[in-house]
Formats: sequence, structure tokens, C-alpha cells
Amino acid sequence: MEATTDYSARVQLTHCLIALALCLTPQSVSAGHASRYLSFAVGHIAVLDGEIDDPLVYKLEYRFRPGTRWQLAPSIGAARSENGSTFVFADLARDFQLAGRWVLTPSFGLGVFNDGRDIKLGHDLEFRSGIRLGYEFHNHMRLAVEFFHLSNGGLGDLNPGAEPLFLAWFMPL
Repeated sequence: MEATTDYSARVQLTHCLIALALCLTPQSVSAGHASRYLSFAVGHIAVLDGEIDDPLVYKLEYRFRPGTRWQLAPSIGAARSENGSTFVFADLARDFQLAGRWVLTPSFGLGVFNDGRDIKLGHDLEFRSGIRLGYEFHNHMRLAVEFFHLSNGGLGDLNPGAEPLFLAWFMPL
């Protein structure tokens, strides 16, 4: 029980730190190209869990224009794995310009997860925190690697979490 409590506390602390970074970091990508995006991604749902038969996952996401003074961009999306698990989510993200055309994007959100054949996350409600590193081309399309952590934050008796990893293509709208 103590290990579960320690794990839940670490997850909650991670989520709080990501939210704080989203709100307080002063250097965001210039508002000159604050666009909406449609992204398509393919990846794996449990890259850090060697015990799960890790099927391919396909994800579709719509990202709205940033709409706050902190340049937070809401998005909605859905993912489905080859083993039948699905995840429908909403989150907030913020772009940070790195050297050259590289963009770093932390995000935090939540969604509804339906278990598949091999993946049981312990609760329908799952929190999603993650980081994306992308390259923005001159036409504003982006190619990115995304890493997320899914956790129910201790809402269920079982909270194994999962770490999806995606390769994503973002098209400005």
C-alpha cells in the first residue's frame, strides 16, 4: 500500500510541475504563427512495460489556436490500438521555441480509457501528461516525437499507468 501511495504522490507532483511550467515559462513560440493543427500519429502504448504485448496505436488530434495569455492551446483527440483499447482525451499544451526550428511542447489533460485485451489501466478516467519534441518545416508542418504518461492518479484500486510513444505529423489548418 505504501508503494502505491508513493507512486501516486510522484505522479501528482509531476502533473503539478508540468502545469506550473506551462503557466510560468516566459519564452513561448512567437504569436506570428499560432495556428490550429490536425495531427496523425502512430506509436506504441506501453513502451516501458516489457510484460505487455505492445500493439500499434493510431491517434488523431485536433489542436485549437492558443487562447489564453499564457499561450495554452487546447486539443481534443482519440487513439485506438490494434488490441482494441481506446482513449478519447482533451488537454492543454504550450509550444516553446528551441534552437532553429525545433519546438518543445509539454501538455497535460485527461480522458476516458477503455481497456483492450492486454492493457488494463484500472479506471476509465486517466490523466495524460507528456512532452513533444518537433521540427517545424518552412510550410509550418511539423514532425514530432511524443512521449506521454497515462495514470488514473490513484482513482482505482489498480494504477499501473502506461507510457505511450508516438511519431506524429502536424498539418496547420
